[in-house]
Amino acid sequence: MPFPTWVPGQVLNASDVDQWFIELVAVKSSTQAIANNTTLANDADLVVAVVSSAVYKIEANLIYDGGTGGSETDFKFRFTMPASATVAYGVLYFDAGGAAKDQAGTAADTLTISTGGVGVPKLGLFKALLTVAGTAGNFQLQWAQGTSGGTNTRLYQGSYLTARRVG
Repeated sequence: MPFPTWVPGQVLNASDVDQWFIELVAVKSSTQAIANNTTLANDADLVVAVVSSAVYKIEANLIYDGGTGGSETDFKFRFTMPASATVAYGVLYFDAGGAAKDQAGTAADTLTISTGGVGVPKLGLFKALLTVAGTAGNFQLQWAQGTSGGTNTRLYQGSYLTARRVG
């Protein structure tokens, strides 16, 4: 659906304002830890409801840490979305040695990014364009350890996910 055109003096109805001017925002309310588990699980906080026949600009800032060296656990993630949706995305992050890295993906891809040690938070900046066809639903982060280990992989409070409708 293209962005609507309004005329001067037209009063916008509530659904126009809600759909076109209000950014969807989800913020991680507390730090969560996973150990000894590489099975992706839905994050309870980082989820937004998207409508059908819409295009969204997505951004997520994922603040995480985990083991390094012999106990490197990494941070594995993907996003789930309505069955009718397609997405193309990229993520920027720093590896365990501090070098800037990037990866790109589509809806079926699971990405794994480096952890740099417990208490050494890293930032994964995720950007995407989400196109939702005939089925509304949730756009939601799933995550786990990239390599199973007893050292916690953590997703920090304050990580966030936003969706702004652009079409």
